[in-house]
Amino acid sequence: MFSLIITLVFIIFAIVFAVQNSDVVDVQFFFWKLSWPLAFIVLIFFALGLAIGLLAVLPTVVRKHRKLAHERKMRESLEKNHINSNEEDV
Repeated sequence: MFSLIITLVFIIFAIVFAVQNSDVVDVQFFFWKLSWPLAFIVLIFFALGLAIGLLAVLPTVVRKHRKLAHERKMRESLEKNHINSNEEDV
């Protein structure tokens, strides 16, 4: 329920931002020149920044996930060996 409320508040803020910043602005980058609403340009660059940030973190997340999976397998193997050695002692 809490995440739903946070999502609704975020959507309301995004709508208010878009309505208040609907002026068309010119963006020039090398040979390209775009004339789009300011809110749309901010949204595009926010999404690009988010994507670049996620791609930058992705190798670390994958490496930690693999290490965790390996450690789980090692723990299961050690537990299985420990249980088998206890059964042999009895």
